[in-house]
Amino acid sequence: MATRIFTPPTLDEGGAFNFIDQVGKARDSVIVDFSQTRFALPLGALMFVSAYRRFRTQDQLEMRMEGINFDVAAHGYLGHMGFFKAMGAPFGKRPGESPGSETYVPITILDMSDLETAHKSKLLDQYDEPPIGSLVDAESMNLAKLVTQDLRPNINRPIAYCFREIIRNVFEHSGERKCAFYAQRWNNGFIEVAIADRGKGIHESLRSKHQVDSHRDALMTAMLPGVSTGTDSAEGQWANSGFGLFVLSELGKNLGSFSLCSGNTSARAADGSVSYVEYSASFCGTAVGLKIKQLSPTRFRRLLDEIIIRGEEVVEGRGERTRASKSTRIDD
Repeated sequence: MATRIFTPPTLDEGGAFNFIDQVGKARDSVIVDFSQTRFALPLGALMFVSAYRRFRTQDQLEMRMEGINFDVAAHGYLGHMGFFKAMGAPFGKRPGESPGSETYVPITILDMSDLETAHKSKLLDQYDEPPIGSLVDAESMNLAKLVTQDLRPNINRPIAYCFREIIRNVFEHSGERKCAFYAQRWNNGFIEVAIADRGKGIHESLRSKHQVDSHRDALMTAMLPGVSTGTDSAEGQWANSGFGLFVLSELGKNLGSFSLCSGNTSARAADGSVSYVEYSASFCGTAVGLKIKQLSPTRFRRLLDEIIIRGEEVVEGRGERTRASKSTRIDD
């Protein structure tokens, strides 16, 4: 007999962790019932997709979906964004099939091979072999243009900066060459972006160089300035200085919220502080979410500079000399 699991009214990271826990306890096939779901957030949606796909493919668990009604606004929205087809269902649009608009970038699979194909030739006048950061930067500008519907680089740069730092974190730390990306502009003017990978996770990434005894320790350490285990060999502008997650978490504290999920722990930075929740189940890989209000380029640059200065002071207080790389600062 199949185990029926109801998805929560709102698909968020907490609901995703609870979903993983329930499926992990199932002893037979699973029916995932969406009849109670009425709202979805980008981060939670990507975590659901990643977990569902892992249970079906890696764990080879028999799973099917029920309770989906496209007359329900949330279900129609998720179908349009590629959510259901990303999990193998035969309805809705495929990931990346929707063209995107000034309000969203649908669930999109970012593959490093595709980024190389799309951008490498354009960067050969600057690099013999374009580093990861330059490829991600070019893609991030394209994604920002979709959300802003504006071709002016100075308007897009703050949003592209956030997209780039989130995406770079995957390709430089997870060991993966693919990830899922999703962005949404809400009616109140906030822009929310999420990314999820199925890589080795933050604890595994950090423990070779840092003392991290738990997933919570790993998340706390990852958000400190100057902490890096990047494997990319880039130097100069695209050198990995370990400021990416620190800057993103500080932007979340000041402009909205930032979430980081890996292993059995979720960290959320908002309203000037960070809170942690530990769950009985683990998310395999890493998921990152950022929700911020859009500032003018000048105000964003000023806030970013203040964050970096504070971070460098923290690093100096530890007796270290690491400074934020040029890429961590925003271009003029």
